[in-house]
This record gives sequence, C-alpha cells and structure tokens, in this order.
Amino acid sequence: MIRILTLVENQTGARKGLEAEHGLSFVVDADGVRILFDCGAGRAAAKNCRLLNVAPASATVTMTTPRGFLFWRSGDFGRRR
Repeated sequence: MIRILTLVENQTGARKGLEAEHGLSFVVDADGVRILFDCGAGRAAAKNCRLLNVAPASATVTMTTPRGFLFWRSGDFGRRR
C-alpha cells in the first residue's frame, strides 16, 4: 500500500492551521520505506510536520531542493518562528 501525505502546497485547502507557500512537500510511505520530498520555498514543511505528527527523522530517504536541504540540515526544523 502506498500513502502520500501532502505537507505543503500553494493552498491549505480544508485543513485549518496548516501553512501554505510556493512549492510542494510531501511524505510517501510504501512497503516500509518513508520518503520525505521537500521542494518548498521556506519553513512551512517543518511547521506542518509538527502539526501533522510527522517526524522528519523517520524518513528513510530525504529528497530536497537546495533551499530545502539547507533548511533541514541547518537545524531550523526544531525552531519556532
């Protein structure tokens, strides 16, 4: 079974409290593998991970844009705005 959870996109849709921004970030769970895909433009993915109870450290594979890579590697994930 494959599960795709959208963390960030241009609009928040029906989920109140989530942050939207330019870009796309999601988590894919398939056959015991978790992939974090982050092409967001800022920190919305980190905030939405907390709100959706997704632990980035649980990802088996992390794919990011250079901006996303710098964000996750810099330790900003745990910081509040």
